[in-house]
Amino acid sequence: MKKTAFVLLTIALASMIILSQGTAVLVVSEVESGRIVHAERIEPGDVFTVRWIHSVELEPWEEQFEIGNDMKIYLEQTRFKAFGAGVPDSAGTSTEVKDGYVSFSGIHKEMPNLVYGVSPVAKHAFTINGKTFRLYELLPPDTAVSFSIARLSLWKYIVSNL
Repeated sequence: MKKTAFVLLTIALASMIILSQGTAVLVVSEVESGRIVHAERIEPGDVFTVRWIHSVELEPWEEQFEIGNDMKIYLEQTRFKAFGAGVPDSAGTSTEVKDGYVSFSGIHKEMPNLVYGVSPVAKHAFTINGKTFRLYELLPPDTAVSFSIARLSLWKYIVSNL
């Protein structure tokens, strides 16, 4: 009986230790409430993309971000269909026109405060690790969401993805 209790206690303690360990995650959260919309385990070199329809041009827009070795978010590439309001004439080290899209790449700009205003008109979505999340379906209209990197306990990470 004592042996069984010892084994169960050991398993419980080991589980608590494992679940309390921190893991690096990309956190997508509501700006106003701080509620986590999605958390994804990440490591340096991981890439995620945010897509939406530009509010003035009504054309697709896409920004690609990479997690740096310093665990910060960097804008690496942007793609869009048409120049218009708020669109720079160049960015990064390379400009290419392909399949009807203008693409600026080699930008490598740190994004310490990455926030989007999600709306059903713009249809914001993001893709990471082959999974796409339609933010406009997960959130009320006109909700501001932020993308940031944090260390979450494994337990909080699991709970945030339920």
